[in-house]
Amino acid sequence: LVNDKISTESEFYQVASTAANGMVFVSKQGIVHRDLACRNILVSGRPGYYSSKIADFDIFTLVCLCLS
Repeated sequence: LVNDKISTESEFYQVASTAANGMVFVSKQGIVHRDLACRNILVSGRPGYYSSKIADFDIFTLVCLCLS
């Protein structure tokens, strides 16, 4: 965040939780990010309600979810 700060533990967990949910979603689509880092998580919102988005999918791998 540029001008705002995540000031409570609850807000931190809110951001972390939405990032984790995003990773669950993309993994169910058969995508592995391969470069997940803090710099690739975009945070938006206002105090008390933050959300995050996963960014920078330049390096990713599609995984075959076929049963053999």
